[in-house]
Amino acid sequence: MRMRNAIFTACFAALSLVSASAWATVDVILSNITAEWFNQVPVAGVTITNGSPTSSIRWGTPAGAGQSGYDFTPVTPSVTFTLLPPVNSDPENLGLFNHLNFPITGVLLQSVELRITADIKVDNVDQGMHSFVFDFTHDETPNVAPCPFGTAAQNTPPCADKVTVSHVTTSENFTVNGVQYTLDILGFSQGGPIVDEFITIENSNNEANLFAVVRTATVPVPEPASLALVGLALLGVVGFMRRKLN
Repeated sequence: MRMRNAIFTACFAALSLVSASAWATVDVILSNITAEWFNQVPVAGVTITNGSPTSSIRWGTPAGAGQSGYDFTPVTPSVTFTLLPPVNSDPENLGLFNHLNFPITGVLLQSVELRITADIKVDNVDQGMHSFVFDFTHDETPNVAPCPFGTAAQNTPPCADKVTVSHVTTSENFTVNGVQYTLDILGFSQGGPIVDEFITIENSNNEANLFAVVRTATVPVPEPASLALVGLALLGVVGFMRRKLN
């Protein structure tokens, strides 16, 4: 009976070590995050300045304070998602989008794409560089009644403009130590739910943060080294009890 109790105790201790190892918190780190505007329509008369950290696009001849445009500023130097598999991480902010809306004439933006690129590490294992792409469609109003977008308060000329965002690539999967991790770019938020369009009144800025989350789809599987703890514990107890009985 004592030998059985000793074996049970040893097994329980070893399994506790395995469990602690398998269910440890994991950090998914995005670093060197950059933003790049590209594939603008039209090309002529639209200026792109992809910089560090802020990347910008501008268009139109100012009829007031300046050109209209978009800015995106990534979070620096890195963003860390901490999770305890199989529980997902909390959403984290990757950067700030800003629509600058001013009265303009001349060239008007119709659409442009935004590429977000980052180096990714999962549990200190380098996953390389990955990119996520968004399509931006722009509706520039002529600033005369009737105004097509916004609330009644926004419908007095000069008229509000609309920005519509759609996802092109927003998800990447990684498998580390038998666990599958999925980085999902959720989209843009202005302090509430994720939204896919912005209504921006003239002579103002309209900001939104880009959020992402890391999900897990697989319960961690103990590594061979962890499983060996159980075997070693059992062998140790059995050997000890045999010596004691002899």
